[in-house]
Amino acid sequence: ARAPDVDVDVDPGQWPRYNIKWADVDVGTREQTVTVPVVRVEKEQRQVSLPYIDINPPGSATREERTVSIEADVPHAGYDLQIAEVRAAGDTMWVIARLTEGKESATQEVTRVGDRVVVNAPEDLNVRRVVIGERPEGVQNQQYRFVPTMAALEQQIPQGARLLYRRGTT
Repeated sequence: ARAPDVDVDVDPGQWPRYNIKWADVDVGTREQTVTVPVVRVEKEQRQVSLPYIDINPPGSATREERTVSIEADVPHAGYDLQIAEVRAAGDTMWVIARLTEGKESATQEVTRVGDRVVVNAPEDLNVRRVVIGERPEGVQNQQYRFVPTMAALEQQIPQGARLLYRRGTT
């Protein structure tokens, strides 16, 4: 490999100007036939009950209410994603969801499933989202950590983490 040719033009008291001979680069667009997934999303407003967690530590001046959601793209509508637990350790809140596949057959069409919890907590609280289950293919599913079992996750959560919420106990 050889370094590019460089011409230097310098006037006294001035920074040099460089003319570097490099590869010609063309940028543009072209038409090409490719197969792309098409996802149709229908949204409708519904009145639902969401878990609500109010965290008010001593000495915390600023709190904010936010909705913490977790979603996954799944191969068909036979899947369910539910927040199973919320735990806290130090300044980190762990939102733990379970992804399960139902037994009924469903049309093979990519569907998004999700769940959410409303949290009123210090604004600097870190939120970690973890899904228990097998990671389905898809870009949306890369943003969360997936673990195979709750036992595997227990080793990652700090000892003494406080259970704030468990589905079915509120």
